[in-house]
Amino acid sequence: MRGVICKIPRARCERYLADGLSLSEIARREDLCQQTVSKHVRGLGLTLPSRAIVTLDDIMSVVAGRETVRDVRERLGVSRAAVHQRAAREGLRLRNLRPARWGRQLDLFRETA
Repeated sequence: MRGVICKIPRARCERYLADGLSLSEIARREDLCQQTVSKHVRGLGLTLPSRAIVTLDDIMSVVAGRETVRDVRERLGVSRAAVHQRAAREGLRLRNLRPARWGRQLDLFRETA
């Protein structure tokens, strides 16, 4: 197996990851492609920090009216699409919910679970 010559010093790579930069952001700063940066990060034995995951509890707080999609997205640091995609995986649709429909949608979800 061929060895990988790392173009980014380990200390700098660790600093980028500690600052929370994504692989694409590191690639832009180092003038490399994202795949190259990914290969070097793995070659140095470093791991990316875990990303926030939208949970069912987060979706249910939107359905129950305790939070909005915007509140969840800002709290977790994820995109609007990530919240909607998680809801879709659970069989829920968050678009155009009105307060009168929230309770009904929650009841439907409980029946299917």
